[in-house]
Parts: sequence; structure tokens; C-alpha cells
Amino acid sequence: MTSKSVCLLLLIFIFILNGLLGCQNVQKTLVDTIVTEPSDEDIFIDSTPIKVISLINLQEDGRDAYISWTESTGSVWQAPQELVRIRAYTNEDPTVNPNLLIEFEFANFADASKYMSRPEIAEIMNENMNYITNSTVHTFIERSAYSRTGEDNHPLMGVYFVNYLLGGRQSYLDWRSAIRADVISSIPQLKSLYTYENYYGGSPHRLVELGFSSREDVDRYLRENLSNRAEELDVRTSSWTFHVFELRSVIPNP
Repeated sequence: MTSKSVCLLLLIFIFILNGLLGCQNVQKTLVDTIVTEPSDEDIFIDSTPIKVISLINLQEDGRDAYISWTESTGSVWQAPQELVRIRAYTNEDPTVNPNLLIEFEFANFADASKYMSRPEIAEIMNENMNYITNSTVHTFIERSAYSRTGEDNHPLMGVYFVNYLLGGRQSYLDWRSAIRADVISSIPQLKSLYTYENYYGGSPHRLVELGFSSREDVDRYLRENLSNRAEELDVRTSSWTFHVFELRSVIPNP
């Protein structure tokens, strides 16, 4: 693994760990090969996988120093067996925030807590603060999953960050449910579609990840589909943004 990959994987984990501290329950995720939205009556249990996402910006003049630091501490961050997978993405447009998106995945809350309580992690995580301009951390539960091939580590990922209208969550969900089959069948360049909901109900309320195999596929999606979606999103949400992220590295559980 390159030093650049290590750098991307280790950014701002102190904030991620702090975010996990506030989680008292882990929610049940309903995952299917067909996109399905669980009802609000679903019981959330501790055996459910969780994903913690950090949206990050680095200090412009501190990047080289941070890379050097992560090279010296990378083996510590990656060693614990509790991690299921870490995926690191960079924003295709480096001038747009967030610059980086890091996803940490755990099989359950107990594993996340065990990782967080490790003394070697606690010893180094405070140092992370020296290299960060700003960051936000969000705990998401998976609400639906679709993949054409079973693969989800695609080189490019389109990401919607969505906030519901006040009292408009169900209206948004009804609309998305109505168009899902069409989205999947009419956009052959779309390799995967995953949706997530903010565990705590904060902003962003909704995260939608679209997997693409190439820049050409992204361009086709933007050209043929985004404008139509944008009109509906303007009506059915209080705010939304769309970014294209490039996958930089993946670390599965060894």
C-alpha cells in the first residue's frame, strides 16, 4: 500500500471515534438484492453492521507533514481485527468541500467500541487534530442496496447528500420508491445503488451512493439523468448536493 493510500485511510479518526461514543443502539439494516426500504417499525439490534462516514478537509500547508505522520502510525490504525473495511475517496474536484470521504465499517457496535477503547488507538488519535481544517462525522444505517454484479468497490462514486423538507420524509421516500425500478433499469451505466439514513436524524438526512466503472459512465449519467432528478429534488427536499468521488484505497478485514 502506498503512503498516499495510508494517508487517506487514516484521516480524522478521532472524530469518528467520538461519533461512535454517542451511539447507544445500533440499528437493524434490511439489505436485499432488490432495493427495499425498511419500515419505521423495524427493530434495531446490536448485531447490525454500521458505517461511520467522515467528510474531511485538510490544512493546505500541512499535507506533507500529515503524510509523514500517517506513515509512522499506519500499522497501528489498520491492525485491529474489529474493522470490516475502510474505504477512502477523494473529491474529483479538489476545490470543492468535502475534499475527502472516509468510510469505516464495523460488523456491530461491540466491535466499534472495542476498537475505540484500544489504548494504542487512544494514544495516537489526538495527534490527528494537528492536520485538519474541518471535519464532520455521521453515523448511517443502510436502507437499501442494489448491485448488478455483487461488487461495490467501483472506481467512481456519485454521492447525493439530501435533507428532507420539514415533515417531508415520507413524501421523499414515496417518490424514491416509485422511481427506483426505472432508475435501475434505465441507467445501464449504474453499477450499484446504496441508500443510507442518518442514525441520529441530523444533516445530511440521506446519503445515496451510485457506483460507476468509468468517467464516461459518470458523464452519461450527468448528461442524461441528473437534470431530471434535480428538478424533483428541488421540490421534494430542503437541500441537496451531488459530488463525484474517486476511490483511492480499500482495506478489508485481513
